Amino acid sequence: MYEAFAVVLSAVILGSAVGVITASLVTAQLILFFQFPFSLSFPYEVLIAMLIMAAGTTYYAVSIPVQSVNEREVSAIIKGIDV
Repeated sequence: MYEAFAVVLSAVILGSAVGVITASLVTAQLILFFQFPFSLSFPYEVLIAMLIMAAGTTYYAVSIPVQSVNEREVSAIIKGIDV
C-alpha cells in the first residue's frame, strides 16, 4: 500500500510542478506581449482537494484487492486456486 501512495504522491508533486512552470511561462509570454504586470496565483484549494481525492482513491484501489488476498491461504494463492 505504501508503494501505491508513494507513486501517487510523486505524480502529484511532479505534475503540479510541471504544470505551474508551464502555466507561468505561457502566462509570462502573454503578459509580455500585452505589457501587463506579471502576477502568479496558484489554486491551493484545488491542489488540496486533488491530494485528498488521490489518497482516497489509492486507499480503496489497494485495500479491496489486498483484503481478498488476505482472506485466502498462502498455498492457495501460490497454486492459483480460487476458493
